[in-house]
Amino acid sequence: MSISLFFILLLCATQVITTIIYVAYYRNWVTKMNGMLISMSLGMSAGILMGTILGVIYHGDLFKSTIYAILIGLVVGFLAGLPIGLPAVIDGILSGLMGG
Repeated sequence: MSISLFFILLLCATQVITTIIYVAYYRNWVTKMNGMLISMSLGMSAGILMGTILGVIYHGDLFKSTIYAILIGLVVGFLAGLPIGLPAVIDGILSGLMGG
């Protein structure tokens, strides 16, 4: 893995973790709809990013890269929606599935 790819992954993981911590800390001030939007956008963007990166790493084995990207998008969407509530969790999981 090249240093630039590692830097991109580190930057994305830092952004996702920071956003989840921010939402968990300020969950009393975040409305349900905004929480759903945050979980949806995090799940979708993580799924798309990891699908693209894993597609390059696996050199055309799109089945593996798709499955791994879906799982990563599901986990990120779940963790992003967890502080808000069940509708945000479901929305984050489904958008992570679509993004992967």
